Amino acid sequence: MEIPQTVKIGGITYTVRFDPLLGTQRRSFAEHHPFTQEIVLAEGQPPEQAGESLLHEIIEAINNHCQLGLEHQQIQVLGFILHQVLRDNKLVF
Repeated sequence: MEIPQTVKIGGITYTVRFDPLLGTQRRSFAEHHPFTQEIVLAEGQPPEQAGESLLHEIIEAINNHCQLGLEHQQIQVLGFILHQVLRDNKLVF
């Protein structure tokens, strides 16, 4: 998956960027920053993991903006399985 430079979520454009310190110093694959409208991905993760991390943070943003109240475990499962289904079935909308 090619990681886009921006994604639009609920009418808000988020910048997507890579951070070389995220994975090594903060031990995280990705972060969602609603205040700065950014999704930050750890630099150096394999492409499939980066795609899953991006999808996870998109779900985090949806959860935040729509006040769904999803627990982090639910977001992890949704991101993991949706990424697999979309990738393996070559689904593009």
